[in-house]
Amino acid sequence: MTEGGDPDKLGRGAVWHNQISNCIHQNHIFRVRVEKESIAPEFLSMLVGSAYGKMYFLKSAKQTTGIATINSTQLKNFPVPLPPLPLQQKFARVVEKVESMRQSQSQSKQQIEDLFSALMQRAFRGELETKR
Repeated sequence: MTEGGDPDKLGRGAVWHNQISNCIHQNHIFRVRVEKESIAPEFLSMLVGSAYGKMYFLKSAKQTTGIATINSTQLKNFPVPLPPLPLQQKFARVVEKVESMRQSQSQSKQQIEDLFSALMQRAFRGELETKR
C-alpha cells in the first residue's frame, strides 16, 4: 500500500503473488501481511480501495500542499469488518470475474475502434482516389 501521494491515491495497494523473485519495494510502500485464516488478501485490498477505505485514510492522513500521508499506526488502526472467510473469498472471486470481463470489454472496444478507423481510412482514401 502507498504511504502517501495525491489524496485520491492514498492507501492504494495491490496483492503481491511473488511474480518476481527477490523483489524489494520502495520505503514509501507499506507491506501488509494478513492472517489468511481470517482474512483474504484480495478482500482487504478491495476494502482499502473502496469508498469506505478511502474515507478512513483521508480522515487519518496528514495533508500538506496537496500531498497526503499516513503512518503505520494509522494503517494498523484501519477498522476492518470481517465477514466469514468463505464469503470474503466468494466476493474476491466475483470481483476477479468482473475485472476479467471489464478487461475483455476494454480490449473489444479498442478492436472496434481500430477496425472503424481502418474502415474510414479505406473509405476516404478510395473516395479521394476516385475523384482524381
